[in-house]
Amino acid sequence: MRAIKKIIKGIYLYFVCILYWLSIGHVAVAQGDTSLSEHLSSPVMIKQGSVYALDSHSTFIEDKSGSLDIDVVRDNSDLWFSAPDGSLNFGYSRSYFWVHNQFVSGISETLVIKGEYALIDLVDVWIYRNGVLDSKHQTGDARPFDTRPIEHAQFIFKVKSEPGDRIDVYSRLKSDGSLTWPVKVMGETTFNEQQADVLVIRGGYFGIMLVMVLYNLFIYSIIKQRSYAHYVMFVTTFLFFQLVYEGVAFQFFWPNMSWFNAYAIPLSYSINEVAMISFIRVFMELPGKNPKLDLYFRTLMICAVGLVVGVTIIPYKYLVPMVVILGLLVTVSGFSTGAYLWSKGNKFAHYFTVAWALLLIGLVLGNLRALGIIPTNFFTAHAYQFGAVLEVLLLSFALARRIDIAQKEKAQAEYQMIRAQRESIMNLKRYQDLYDNAVAGMFQSNLQDRFIRVNGALASMFGYESPQEMVSQVSLISRDMAVDQMDMKAMFKLLLQEQTIMDRELKLRCKDGSYVWASMTVRTVLDAAGNVDHLEGSVVDITERKYAETYRQEEERRRMSALEEVVVGVAHEVSTPLGINLTSLSLIQDRQQELMHQFESGKMSKSAFQNFIDVLDDGVSLMSRNLRRIDNLVHNFRQVSVHHLGYSQNEFDLTRLVNGITHGDGPDLTGINLDLILPKQVDVCSYPQAFVLILEKLLENSIQHGFKDHQVNKSVSIELKVQPSKVRLIYKDNGRGLVDVDKEKIFMPFYTTQRGALGRSGLGMYIVFNVATQLLHGRIEVLEHDGFAVSLEVPRYLEVEMKSQSLDGETINS
Repeated sequence: MRAIKKIIKGIYLYFVCILYWLSIGHVAVAQGDTSLSEHLSSPVMIKQGSVYALDSHSTFIEDKSGSLDIDVVRDNSDLWFSAPDGSLNFGYSRSYFWVHNQFVSGISETLVIKGEYALIDLVDVWIYRNGVLDSKHQTGDARPFDTRPIEHAQFIFKVKSEPGDRIDVYSRLKSDGSLTWPVKVMGETTFNEQQADVLVIRGGYFGIMLVMVLYNLFIYSIIKQRSYAHYVMFVTTFLFFQLVYEGVAFQFFWPNMSWFNAYAIPLSYSINEVAMISFIRVFMELPGKNPKLDLYFRTLMICAVGLVVGVTIIPYKYLVPMVVILGLLVTVSGFSTGAYLWSKGNKFAHYFTVAWALLLIGLVLGNLRALGIIPTNFFTAHAYQFGAVLEVLLLSFALARRIDIAQKEKAQAEYQMIRAQRESIMNLKRYQDLYDNAVAGMFQSNLQDRFIRVNGALASMFGYESPQEMVSQVSLISRDMAVDQMDMKAMFKLLLQEQTIMDRELKLRCKDGSYVWASMTVRTVLDAAGNVDHLEGSVVDITERKYAETYRQEEERRRMSALEEVVVGVAHEVSTPLGINLTSLSLIQDRQQELMHQFESGKMSKSAFQNFIDVLDDGVSLMSRNLRRIDNLVHNFRQVSVHHLGYSQNEFDLTRLVNGITHGDGPDLTGINLDLILPKQVDVCSYPQAFVLILEKLLENSIQHGFKDHQVNKSVSIELKVQPSKVRLIYKDNGRGLVDVDKEKIFMPFYTTQRGALGRSGLGMYIVFNVATQLLHGRIEVLEHDGFAVSLEVPRYLEVEMKSQSLDGETINS
């Protein structure tokens, strides 16, 4: 309560100062100098390359009734007053204001007249050149954007001139909001150069703000801290308000919706205030640590939301001051809260306080300028932006500091909690057996399905910060923790009958909604009368064991599946040629018996003998082909096991090896376009024969499986990418490619899309996989590609084996 009183006292003093400055400002306006001779006798001479602010050389008329017209104000010089403090800032006023600017051209160039405040509802401008009306314009924030003579967020008017031309500009202004008319004049060349500089400055400002939004949004997506989300909303809404404030939103987003533009400023400002209050509450942890301060900010939140809802209900002349005052109140409250918590030892409040002080300074200067209390210049016009950029940067640092402190405090709190648990275990004899040396989670529960007490291990197991939190938040054990409620209830029903249940496996829900597998042992505890008083038990987390069992079962399934593939593949690949040979042999034997009978009976003819010779020749040829097929299959079987290849390690140039394979030493590549993307030289120490085998198998795979029938533009791409310790080979062809099923099974043994007459064994890619992963210690994967593509990444330098490798009784030294 004392903190709130201090904040209210500070806010009261602040608004007393505001009212004092308001009284001074309005008195100054009322006491303006009525002498115009100094302003009209020596008008400003516009020279090349300079920018002239005309505020101090301007005169004005306050037309409270709005009845004056251009002829009246031009003919009555006694109506005009000079700017009292060199600034045409009229604050919040319901009157019409006429402003007269006079200057003399010193250049032969179009002059640009720029009104730098974009939020004036009605702007009527008459431009006279040497006393003759040159142009007339009716525009303003409350009119469609296309009424502006120049497409620009601010009010831009142009007039052609020659040296010595006298230019008179009469402006009739009216606005329901703050009314200020900072006017500058310059040559068109200077204006264009200035616009380029402004774009750079504005781009830097919005770039910084946008970078901070994206940076902190990225951090939030990773660590999921609410503070970062509220920070992003705060900065984003502030950026939107800035776009509205500078007239950019009106120019690009709703140029023909002037009715909406009238409410854009209070609406965007109110939304930003809602985001600001939300950020303060979350960042300073008010809901949990300072409930009274949180109540105060929630009250401000209700007011801000009320202004958002009341944008179209509350009259504009009351709405804008209410929004501005609430914005000042929120900003001052944020600063006061940060200062108060800083004084109370909050470890990250100083960042927040300094950042908010910068925003507060910018806000105060900006609103004092809007109220007409201080003059309008570059600094006061952009004070809010300057303060906002510095605030956003410091708040980003504060968030990082806050997270760091929070993590350290959490670690300290966990340490203190562990110490407290240990001391409790030592001091509470009643629960000595429950907590002494307990590795598993321990608990006691009543017959109403609620926890009486749990230990720290159990609370930690299910994601609770303390046993007390777990006891308070778990209302019903079966409902809040059991995934299968019926199974849990059945277990407790059985427990009341059996007295004890051992190692019951259950799937239980954690605090954050995740699941763990647990082994639960529970027994009943009886009272003095022999009735069940409560239950106590222990819980062990067996999630890893269950996952390991599942993984082993899956691996066993895969191993048996692979073994089955091998058995079926061997049976198929061997039985087919053997069956053909047996059939051929049986046919030859039958024809031999027929020929023997003819010979013995003396009836053998030359044609019968020739027929036998033809059958014998065809059968031998067929058996020879199938025996070679079996021999090739056995050869592929030997290649499946990398330990029987007998390859030796050498240092060699991989680029030269690839060129050799693709230019004559490998498969026949006639009709295939080769695209080799190879470094000049790639030195490796590995198994050159292994690379030869892999490339040959890949090329054979493209030729036999990849390219479509009668495909014309066949092409193969081989690329080498070299790193200090690794080399990556990327192989691609433009064939028919792989479907999803083929991608999953391509490295399985005996998997092929072409069997039978084509004689494909399905071992090629399986051999490639074994050689790449086991012999070369690399990694191979299928890439997304229109055709077929794989990536092979292997070490450049394998450790040289000094021992001998034996193959079929022969010794091959590395």
